[in-house]
Amino acid sequence: MAAAAPPLLVFTDLDGTLLDDAYGFAGAELALAQLAEQHIPLILATSKTRAELTGLAAQLPGVPGLIFENGAGITCPGSEGPQTTLFGPGYAALLATLKSLGPSAAPFEGFAALGAARVEALTGLAPNAVPLAMAREASEPGLFHGDEKALARFRAALAPHGLRAVHGGRFLHVMPERDKVDGLRALATLLAPEAATLALGDGENDRAMLETATFAVVMPRKDGTCLALKRAEGVTIAPAPGPVGWGPAVLALLRALPPSP
Repeated sequence: MAAAAPPLLVFTDLDGTLLDDAYGFAGAELALAQLAEQHIPLILATSKTRAELTGLAAQLPGVPGLIFENGAGITCPGSEGPQTTLFGPGYAALLATLKSLGPSAAPFEGFAALGAARVEALTGLAPNAVPLAMAREASEPGLFHGDEKALARFRAALAPHGLRAVHGGRFLHVMPERDKVDGLRALATLLAPEAATLALGDGENDRAMLETATFAVVMPRKDGTCLALKRAEGVTIAPAPGPVGWGPAVLALLRALPPSP
């Protein structure tokens, strides 16, 4: 007998959402266990690389798919195992494009230019985790040292190459014209087209995913601010940043779901 389709698919951001500053998920354990018990898939939707997610996904229950590098790549189940799809020109070509832009790209300092030591200092990652964060496949995060006018020029220069610049937490991400929401749609169609979707996130790079999902949980930031969505229906604000707020928010949503037939 085929397994029953899940009533819900959960798409979650990581940093500041499911993960705390120490890259742990203390406070979310009960909700994670409840998702596993109800066979509800958990999809990681993040700016992190696929290399970073491999170990993390193994620690979490029921992760059938990944949306990595802000949607520039997705991994989904396939007949012969996980299948990964990358979008855009690829990392090497993206770096070459940035170099070709000259003055327009000068205020942008990507991971490749920052180097491992500065990436470690900026992110607080352990030294052995830094190479995983720098194992980019389709996008380049970094620092932007210019003002809003310089950022507008940078974005205008990227556009003819099918690239854009999106804020995600502490970094500006140069990436193809893809978004986490594209991954949400693709994986939802593949995994359970009739299921409701829940998205959780705290950053501008989560906006489209939060606006599109059936239910959205906006995670407050440590400074007390929250991302403001255009929608109001189906939206809740988590009680706290990180996994301490993620857990109760997910449990509340699960309690509100109609019972499975």
